[in-house]
Amino acid sequence: MESIVSTEDEKKDVNKKAHKTNITKLLKSYDLFKVKINVKFRFEKDTLVKKGSNIRAYLGLGRFSHSGKHGKQKDSEKESMQKIIHSTSNQQQPTINHFPKINKVPQINHNNVGTQEIQLQVQEMHQFINRLWHSLKLHRQNSSSSADNLLLIHSQLSALEASRDNTMHEAKFASRDVISVLQLYFKPLDDLLQDFTCYLWELTRNIFTLASNSHAKTVIKSLARIIWLEEEMDVQMNETRITKSYKNNFFSILNNTILERFELFLSKVKDAPLTLLDKLDFIYNDLNLVKDEIEPLFPSHYNIRLFFVQEYHDQVYIWLNDVMQTDLTLDAGTIFDLIRWVRQYYLKIVSDMNISQDLLEPELLDGREHELIDYLLSIMRNKFQEWKNNLIGSDIKEFVERPYELDANKVTGLSGTPVLLSMINQQIDLAIMSTHEKILADVVKECCTVMIDIQQTWMIVLESEVRLYIEEKGEPRLLEYIVALANDEYLCADHVDEKLKTKLEPLFKSKEYWDSVNVELCHVRDGFLDVVTNAISTASCIVFNDLKKPFREMHTSQWYKADPISVITVTIEDYLNHIKSCLNSHLFAMMIDTMIQKFVIAYIESMRNKNAKYRTPQCLDHMRKDIRVAENFFMQYIKHDEINRQFDPIHKLHNFLNTSREVVHIDYYALKTSYGDVSRKFLKNILSKRYDLITSRNINKITKSKELEYGKYTGEPTIFSMIKVNDEDASGEQLDRFKGEVQQLSNGFKDGFKDLYYKCKTKLHRPESYQFY
Repeated sequence: MESIVSTEDEKKDVNKKAHKTNITKLLKSYDLFKVKINVKFRFEKDTLVKKGSNIRAYLGLGRFSHSGKHGKQKDSEKESMQKIIHSTSNQQQPTINHFPKINKVPQINHNNVGTQEIQLQVQEMHQFINRLWHSLKLHRQNSSSSADNLLLIHSQLSALEASRDNTMHEAKFASRDVISVLQLYFKPLDDLLQDFTCYLWELTRNIFTLASNSHAKTVIKSLARIIWLEEEMDVQMNETRITKSYKNNFFSILNNTILERFELFLSKVKDAPLTLLDKLDFIYNDLNLVKDEIEPLFPSHYNIRLFFVQEYHDQVYIWLNDVMQTDLTLDAGTIFDLIRWVRQYYLKIVSDMNISQDLLEPELLDGREHELIDYLLSIMRNKFQEWKNNLIGSDIKEFVERPYELDANKVTGLSGTPVLLSMINQQIDLAIMSTHEKILADVVKECCTVMIDIQQTWMIVLESEVRLYIEEKGEPRLLEYIVALANDEYLCADHVDEKLKTKLEPLFKSKEYWDSVNVELCHVRDGFLDVVTNAISTASCIVFNDLKKPFREMHTSQWYKADPISVITVTIEDYLNHIKSCLNSHLFAMMIDTMIQKFVIAYIESMRNKNAKYRTPQCLDHMRKDIRVAENFFMQYIKHDEINRQFDPIHKLHNFLNTSREVVHIDYYALKTSYGDVSRKFLKNILSKRYDLITSRNINKITKSKELEYGKYTGEPTIFSMIKVNDEDASGEQLDRFKGEVQQLSNGFKDGFKDLYYKCKTKLHRPESYQFY
């Protein structure tokens, strides 16, 4: 029994010694670590020097290239990192000198190693780990000023980790108890490695802050170096190392960091996400920081810039899709902003980041830009109609009711026109901000459609008010409001020509788009000028409608007794003085021209008045006086040469009225040569009213033969094309006659006024010989 007990005790003692021996053998790799750590570091250093990819090469001479912006920092950064190299080798040696036993690498008798020696080795290892932990703590407290330590800590940790891996690899067939003891011994190292890795990811999360701090950029360099070293060790992995995938983890953490930045910005505008558009400049700021400060610190094959661009693009895409799905009530301004921002985003990313747009996938808005444009135009179309109806309704009410007198001391206008122009400007400005030519072209065309509708409406309203004026024998303040309408329409024409065309032309790079828009704008401008011409012609006809009585007295028996020409000029002068200060100066010049032309027409037509009687030579003296009074009156407003040109038809008729049977063919030829469309019937009519030429068949035969000789007139129409030949031509309803006169005068001036407008948009200018008919 004693022998059995003795045998069992001996077995336990043997097992205990074997356990100690196994632990000692396994921990021998740590003894070797203390010797190898310095050798390993020196070997790594020498190897890197030979390969041209050592730490100094990393800083700017080898693997990693610097941008020009970092060239100025190269020397200082190289000096900082060179300190790492020296401190690494210098700090290793004192550490190893603390372990005299390891320096000798004694041959240990494995059967005689005791527990005290194991504990001493473990204690020394733990003390070394504690010193590294303290260094890491100091680095955490001030990462920007202690970048030198980071590579040193990583180097020493890597050596410790290799020792641990070798030890655990040798112990893979050991008993569970041995493995448990080893794991317990290495737990502080495992914790430090985990903490160090966490710290690296903390630095990664703060990479933008570090990049913004010129003193902290060496930390990013150290971080990049560590990630690259770990990646190389993963590639060259042996059977003792566990893959760490630092590079993948690094990019994963960057992805989360970008996501967090977006979530932070979005949280500030939760209730109105589209207000974030103007605050998304942080994207460009971040990417420029990556391009200038971060990318040069990493290996080129990492494609740091492209990674950041694509990650930011993904977040923008997700955010825009969320907005489009949740906000179904986008107004025109918001859609403009959205399209504008997307286009500018692509332009800036492609140009600033030097990255092809093809790499920016998926496409923002999922290619729904045209759909958004159509939706935008439908919104604008509805808004335009609503605004147009409100504005034109208000202006029409003001024009029809004429509730108050307009200020006669300044250029007047209706209240809705400034609002209309402001509305047009706002929509076009929004379209300009979209930086999208198609949107801009479509919006301009929609604005043109609205303005054309308004022009047509005013034509109808003007005709309606003229009808009331004729039927009710005068409407109070109608002339003032017609003047105000003319001012407004001229202002709109000038706005289209001077403001919109001038502003828009440089914005279109496509000739096709600009040509299309230019045609629309010119059409709208001419439409406004047509309304102006119609309004001025209507105003002139209203003035001369009040002069029908004195013109009916011309060339009659009353003409010889009274002085109707003075009544006519005084009345015209009163009207002109009344409207001069409240009518645009360009339009007042046009008003004078229409007044002169209307006077010439009225005077010529008065020569065939029903009761006209020409007593020679008295009639010729009276006509000469009429002409002189009228010319002197109008000479207040226009030049003498222009007066002579305008009054030339009256002078020619005055001369023809003095004809005789002997020279009628000569006088008729002179008149027909100047005015080929003068009617022979009209001339026959006025000659028939001469007492001394009554029923002169010879004169009729002569003029008729001359007319046959000249043939049908095919030249440009003159003022005689506007003359009513006899009273039958002037018969009919008074309203129709008035409308006909307005239309006739407007047509005669339309092209001439447009031509004059083109020549003198900004200053009053009257061509010396310019015909409006």
